[in-house]
Amino acid sequence: MRSRMFFGAAGAVAIAMVFAGCGGAPPPRPLVTPTQTTQEPIFGSQSDAFDAAVVALQRYMDIANQIGAEGGADPARLYETVAEGEWASSEVAMLEDLGRAGRRLGGPAVFSNTRLMQYDDAGGVIQVYACFDVSGARVLDGAGNDVTPPREERVPFLVTFSVLSVNDLKISKAEVWDRPGIC
Repeated sequence: MRSRMFFGAAGAVAIAMVFAGCGGAPPPRPLVTPTQTTQEPIFGSQSDAFDAAVVALQRYMDIANQIGAEGGADPARLYETVAEGEWASSEVAMLEDLGRAGRRLGGPAVFSNTRLMQYDDAGGVIQVYACFDVSGARVLDGAGNDVTPPREERVPFLVTFSVLSVNDLKISKAEVWDRPGIC
């Protein structure tokens, strides 16, 4: 429908121009040579991109560990490190649930064995493999009792970052990596 309206309006303008005596050849336009623009890469190398991703992942872990230790208080702070979206919402909801249950985390979750999977400068995306280790983190109830459920303590993940600038990477997704070699 939209294309019909466009072409109908264009046809009406062309007919009006012909009847008004304006339907002749258009005046010559100056010749413009297109210039190719090249965008500077965000990072100088894949190594720089990887280093930035590790820093961003550590920032996420620091904030998530702090929110967990505070019993899920103000989980929206996590948005400082994650891109808004379904994954981010589920992470914030998980921390809210922790607080509603009257629980908190004792001890930090950490990551190790981080490796670059992909860096797409044009698309503004970095992906890394990382081993998340929760062996030092415990779930504590209001009285400080350990109520940690049985779980895998080292889990491999593929973490995807949206690159906004050199100093602004946000995690857009983290999914369990089901292949060996990361943890």
